[in-house]
This record gives sequence, C-alpha cells and structure tokens, in this order.
Amino acid sequence: ISDEAINTALEMSPKYIRNLHLPDKAIGWLDTASVKVEINEPESLIVRPEHIIDVISQESRIPKDMIYRDTSDRFSAMEADLGHRVIGQKEAVTAVAERLRLNKGPLKENHYAPDGVLLFLGPTGVGKTELAKAVAEFMFGDESKMIRIDMSEYGDGTVGIEKLIGMPRGIVGSERGGILTEQLRDNPYTVLLLDEVEKASPYLMNIFLQAFDEGWITDGRGKKVYLSDAIVIMTSNLGSENFKRYEKPLGFGQKTLGEIRQIKGEVMKSAETRFTPEFRNRIDEIVIFSPLTMDEVREIAKLYINKLQRTMERQGKIVEVTDAALDVLTEKGFSPAYGARFLKRHIDQKVKLPITNDWKASAKFIVDAQDGDVVVKTGEVMSLN
Repeated sequence: ISDEAINTALEMSPKYIRNLHLPDKAIGWLDTASVKVEINEPESLIVRPEHIIDVISQESRIPKDMIYRDTSDRFSAMEADLGHRVIGQKEAVTAVAERLRLNKGPLKENHYAPDGVLLFLGPTGVGKTELAKAVAEFMFGDESKMIRIDMSEYGDGTVGIEKLIGMPRGIVGSERGGILTEQLRDNPYTVLLLDEVEKASPYLMNIFLQAFDEGWITDGRGKKVYLSDAIVIMTSNLGSENFKRYEKPLGFGQKTLGEIRQIKGEVMKSAETRFTPEFRNRIDEIVIFSPLTMDEVREIAKLYINKLQRTMERQGKIVEVTDAALDVLTEKGFSPAYGARFLKRHIDQKVKLPITNDWKASAKFIVDAQDGDVVVKTGEVMSLN
C-alpha cells in the first residue's frame, strides 16, 4: 500500500461515509482496495490513491470526479443540461449552477456544511420543483435521489419536530425514527427538498439553523444525522401575488426587464418579512423564478410530447402532433393560478389516454385540433415543425 493511498484514505475520511469513523473507516477502504488490486492488477499489487477513490465512489454511489472535486468538466455544461428540463428560467438555472459549481469545487470552505442551501421563490407551476429534480439527476445520476418533505404539514412545531427527527429514546414509537432523519441516514447523497417552507412552524425551522451551518441534525435518540453531502432546496410561493399585477390575458405575455426587477424586489421583501435574519444568513442563494410566457409553456408541452414520442418509438409506435393541436394543449393545459402544473395531466388525458385505449388499432397516431379541442386519430403521419 503506497503512502499516497494511505494519505488519501485519511484525507477523504472526514468527508465521506460520515456514519463510520476513524480508524476503522480508512482501514476498511484500504483493505477493500487491496483485495480489488490483488484480483484486478496481480502484476502490480500496489494500492494507489485512485484505488481508494474507486472504493469510496462504489460505497457512496457518487461519481469519482465529485470525490476528487475535479468538477470543471462535469459542470462546464451544467446550465445547458438543467436548461433542457427547466424552460423559461435562465436566470434561476444560472444562479443554481454557479452556486453548486462553487460549493462542489475544490475551494469549498466548510466541508461539513451542506453542498448548497437554496431558497426558490416564485409562483406555482413555473419550474421550482422541476429544477430540484434536474439538480438531483445532474448531481447524483437520478431524479429519484431526492427526499421531499411537504413542510405545510408541519405547522405545529412540537409535533412536527417529533415527526421529522423522531421521538426521544424510551418513548413508545422512538424506534421508528423520524421521517427526515431516517431518510437522510439511508440516502446521505441527495437533494433535500423542503416544499412550501413558509408554512412550517418557525419553531420547527430552528432545527435547520445548525444543520445548514454545521451539516448535521441530532435525531430523537441523540444520534447525529449528516446533511454534509446533501443539497438543500427550499421552495416557497411567498410574494407570488405581486406577479398577478403584471398578468396579461390568459396569464401570458412577454416579461419586461423593469417589471420583473420590480416584482423580484417585492418578492424578496416578503421573504425578509417571513424568515429571520439568522435563517436567511444560512441560505447560500435565494433564487426568484419568473412567470411563464405562452411561448415558454408551449416549449414545456413540446418536452412532454417528445418524451411520449421516445417512449412509443421504443415500442415500435409513432405519434405526431400538429402545431394546431400543440396550441390547444398549451392554452387548455395552462392556468394563471397554477402555471404549467396541470399541463402534463392535460396531455395525459387528451393524448396518452386515447392512444392507450386504441393501442392495438394502429402503429401510427396523429394528434390534431378540431372544433377547439384535441382529437387523436390513427393513420398517416404528419410532421411537427
């Protein structure tokens, strides 16, 4: 075993698999690496730093470049990757990418703090949750690598804390642990999404002050649970009523720079009123989302349609959607009150369900507009521009 490998194990030990401790953790990595080298490189039999990184990557299930914190190549296209999923929020995507690039890079100052504490503000249905999912997929390889907590269920501080971190040892039910702490213990490399955070009890939110600063929470049984490898994203609709003053007919319209700046300033004031300075000071970035224009909602509809087309192609089927049908889906699937939240559901009902019902009737389906509604036909394929 090379000295460099030993030093790598010692250097990485405080940063990864935090529920294990020195010296057992480093010794375990060295032992595992030795076995792998003996099997895969019998002509060498020298354990080097890259072998230790391989073991840590396998055990933690995170990419090796993230362990090295050599993220320049991976993060160079982060804005583009996130932007493919999140339409109409270029400023938000850029702010998130820059913050994560900094916190996941080699210059992160506090390795115990979470890899990002972000607050997403904006109207319903504009992409806040979608961006959180996109971050999970980009950072951890799968959008399911996300723990989602509906904070509107935690208006009662005392009861809420017991639900999140578990009850004290000795009380009936303490063995079950807390909803938050047990999931973090099982999935430390994750996006922690605290949805509608403004609806939670301020008393309950105090447990996150230490977590955001020092990277751990003490559960009901007195054991530490770490957030050091998590990215915390909070969402809130605070101040969204300010956007309504600038709504165009049907809630659509081009956003002017002056309008958006004024609205974002008012939204920020709402956040300052709701959250204490101590809480705000522990947030790395407050990201304000803009309302969507009609063109942007149409692009979101195209994303859903393209995903459906890929799914059908894998099963030997083809679906084409006319521009007229896409326009109807966009207008009927959007609500000024709920943004694009129900757009996917509308496409499911108007496109996917009819295709499913007639699945065996044809290998080709055409989605068109007729009398202000969407119709699905079987027959010749038409092109979508």
